[in-house]
Amino acid sequence: MATYIYNNATIYYEVHGCGKPVLLIHGACIDHHFLTGCMEPVFADFSDCFKRYYIDLPGMGQSTSSLIRITLLQRRTPTPR
Repeated sequence: MATYIYNNATIYYEVHGCGKPVLLIHGACIDHHFLTGCMEPVFADFSDCFKRYYIDLPGMGQSTSSLIRITLLQRRTPTPR
């Protein structure tokens, strides 16, 4: 259970196991809890082989969404014609 701050957004992540690093990224409208529940049974026999990083994408789960707001604001800037 840790956080990483990037561009004014706090990214939440959890680490399970040890060994080679594997980054697991969830899809839309869910968070790391869902992915952890799905994937940890798959890694049960290999927990000493792989260090799994489960992250919450910006604006989802326990991560903040300031990174998304910045991106959306930049896209709303009108382009000159």
